[in-house]
Amino acid sequence: MANERFSPISYKLRETTAPLPASGSHRPVAVGAASSGIWSLIWRRPRAIEARRWIFWLHLWAGLIAALYVIVIGVSGSALVFREELERGFRPRLSPVDGMQADIDGAVAAFRATRPGWDLTWLRLPDAPTAPLEVWLEKGHQRTIDFIHPASGAVLSANEKALDLLHWFVELHFNLLAGRTGRIVNSAGAAALLFLAVSGMILWWPGIASWRRGLTVLWTARPPRLNYDLHRAAGFWTLALLLAWALSGINFGFAKEFRAVVAKLLPMHKAEKLPAAPPLAGTAIASYASLVRAAELAVPNATTTWVRGNDNPKRLALVYRVPPGQEGVAAGFTSVYLHPRNAQVLAVRPPERRLAGDSFMHWLIRLHFGDFGGPLVKALWVLLGLTPPLLAVTGILAWWYRSASKKLRARHHAASA
Repeated sequence: MANERFSPISYKLRETTAPLPASGSHRPVAVGAASSGIWSLIWRRPRAIEARRWIFWLHLWAGLIAALYVIVIGVSGSALVFREELERGFRPRLSPVDGMQADIDGAVAAFRATRPGWDLTWLRLPDAPTAPLEVWLEKGHQRTIDFIHPASGAVLSANEKALDLLHWFVELHFNLLAGRTGRIVNSAGAAALLFLAVSGMILWWPGIASWRRGLTVLWTARPPRLNYDLHRAAGFWTLALLLAWALSGINFGFAKEFRAVVAKLLPMHKAEKLPAAPPLAGTAIASYASLVRAAELAVPNATTTWVRGNDNPKRLALVYRVPPGQEGVAAGFTSVYLHPRNAQVLAVRPPERRLAGDSFMHWLIRLHFGDFGGPLVKALWVLLGLTPPLLAVTGILAWWYRSASKKLRARHHAASA
């Protein structure tokens, strides 16, 4: 039987088909061939290389196995691009007069009486006179967010259903609804996406004679060819983003290990060890207002955004200060560490002058969320976030078309035998 030319997708799917011609000029070449011959094949006829066949099958089956994960992550990621704006829209609003009467400690004390057994993990301070105080709570594996009046501590009614749905998407995207275990599985999925992106780029290269054809889509082509063009072109034009999303996804689950690898490859600052809090007599805890005031004096010309829950006298208090207008996910915030009892400033960690590794980590996160360039970039990120699901769907269709083509050829050979 004549050798069939290897192709990831058959473009010959028609109502009637003819026997495929022999293609001796495209016989697979052993990887152990001379080096110059291999480079010539890579440059001119990459499909003739035997290793490419194995890469194709690994790419195909990894894509089929990870397809559902890629679709879920892509859709949920696009839904969360405008997360900050949606949260601001769904949360309750106060009158400007109420906002000016803020009393953080009084509000938190009154609120805590309504939530016995819950640990206060973070406070998000109002970013406008009409904004409420945002309280993050944990109880075992449960987590919740409440909005309270910044003076009375009364729980304010928000668009609970919309916020619950938004936070459900957050848990789905970052933890696959399974907590820390889900975060690890998510990072493994990100590693699979990294492999698909790299192997896809290897498979994309058709040779120097026809490489331009892989950049465009022939919209008038028959469905198998159109699907294949979409898969190749979308993968090529979004390769850099796919790599950034995959690498940042790995980082979210294995931050310490990922940072260590980056530090081996690129120069970056080492995390400095925090000083210990000097022991003090008594059990009084510093008020949130005193922590905020001390942080403001230590880092002027900035805005306090977050204050860590100060219920543990053995742990340093932490206040985040950011320059005005830089409250995004990857903002260059300054961390102010204080004594949990007397609010003495013990350490200030400003955004350091970035070395190459620091800049890589910074932009890796910013590229993941698209929180630079304003709403136009975010709107573009919503659309680009749907590229991984598009690649998953077109990949599945490519496999289906390929299987259907094989069946048609088998029927044709059986009929002509």
